[in-house]
Amino acid sequence: AHIAILDASGLIVAVNRAWVRFAEENGGVAGKVGPGADYLAVCRRAAGVTQEAGQVERGIREVLAGARDSFYMQYPCHSPTEQHWFQVRVTRCETSDGVRIVVAHENLTEQKHAEAEARRYQAEMAHLLRLGMMNEMAAGLAHELNQPLAAIANFASGSLRYIKSGKTDPEMLEQALRDIARQAERAGEIVRSIRRFVRTSEGHRQAGEINRVIEEAVELHGSDGSELGKIPVHLELGPGLPAVLMDEVQVQQVLMNLIRNASEAMASGPVDASITIRSGRTDPEMVLVEVSDNGPGVSDEAIGRLFDPFFTTKDTGLGLGLSLSRSIIDAHGGELLVRRNADRGMTFVFTLPSIHGVKE
Repeated sequence: AHIAILDASGLIVAVNRAWVRFAEENGGVAGKVGPGADYLAVCRRAAGVTQEAGQVERGIREVLAGARDSFYMQYPCHSPTEQHWFQVRVTRCETSDGVRIVVAHENLTEQKHAEAEARRYQAEMAHLLRLGMMNEMAAGLAHELNQPLAAIANFASGSLRYIKSGKTDPEMLEQALRDIARQAERAGEIVRSIRRFVRTSEGHRQAGEINRVIEEAVELHGSDGSELGKIPVHLELGPGLPAVLMDEVQVQQVLMNLIRNASEAMASGPVDASITIRSGRTDPEMVLVEVSDNGPGVSDEAIGRLFDPFFTTKDTGLGLGLSLSRSIIDAHGGELLVRRNADRGMTFVFTLPSIHGVKE
């Protein structure tokens, strides 16, 4: 870290070698930002080039005045050819010589690049798993899509026969056309749901309604014409929930994974197999979602390893779904947990910050 110590007036009284070296490497003169220099004036001059310098000056003044004990911010420091990021920490200290302010700048460039690479890798893995999930559901989705298409063909053929017979009752033909339009919309919605789900997520987060994302995930799951898609899903959605800042594709993937896991756990289970999804809030800043099943549950050993990469209780699968789901929720500032139900089955719970609880 590049460290300078200021006195109560903002003058630099001491710096470390890293501070001097950084000043020299970036075209500065060590003496102008070394002991005796007015660091507040340095920040004011730099504020003409970058607004972050003005924010640092205000932060230092607030710490000097005792309005706050410390100040922290991250800021870019890009050159025409390279991008760099730094963080600055300003801390107030009481010493025998009076008030002292410690200013520490630290290079975050490698950390930022590593975080960006991790996000890219996570997005690629999530996309591959979504494609895998669609592959598993393909036969059922094809069957579900065939139903409205077959209905359209039947209505159209019936209308043609009706016209060829010489009958032209407008009301009857209008009803047939309405039925065709309704079935076409149903088929189109299935296709749109699939396209939204499998598209590559760009990691873009925006304010959205968690209840709508839940409903879309349940609708997509129900579009699977297999036995898994026939397990009833009951919704108990809290009204008036605050918006959540989220990547809707990724959050829907988490929901789809939890719903599908619950369905697979009950594939050969109880006759009254069902899934219940609840939404609500834990406090004004956090929204909560629960996915519960009434299946057989898992062993004590397995429950502690459910989120481990490559661990699975199924005969097939990579064992990455829950691990990736937790990573997605963690990246959103929430938490994904699991617990046993009092009677039978499991409940997975995740939280997401509302737009009021997102930390800048």
